[in-house]
Amino acid sequence: MTSYGIDGHVYSFDIDTPPTWRDPRIDFRFGDALKPEEAAPADWIASLPRPLMVIEDAGHHYLMTLTVLRHFGPLMQRGEYLIVEDSVTYELGSAHEYDGGPRRALETFLAGNRDYVVDRALCDFYGENVTWNVNGYLRRV
Repeated sequence: MTSYGIDGHVYSFDIDTPPTWRDPRIDFRFGDALKPEEAAPADWIASLPRPLMVIEDAGHHYLMTLTVLRHFGPLMQRGEYLIVEDSVTYELGSAHEYDGGPRRALETFLAGNRDYVVDRALCDFYGENVTWNVNGYLRRV
């Protein structure tokens, strides 16, 4: 954000101990991907300056990713992004280790959901889905 002159703030959620370094633009918080409502309740999200961008990069397991998408999905506003990292597990041959992983979660979340579209311009920037985030750039419409 600094490189692009964006005056923004990062909230990082993890189950591990936060790093010891500090930056006033970054808040490290405890958060479990299977319980996102505890770390990021709806009223707190509503109080944040907009626009938001949520990047899901937890344990790559289907249920973790789907839980995060289902929590943040309805709380996002038009034009905001949900980005799912590492949905390339199918291409890497490891999706079975994650119960289908992020890609399966994306497919489940998008099935019948007209609130989000896959942003083809971002997914296909270097070629059709030449990204670690295959179909993982979701824009609220």
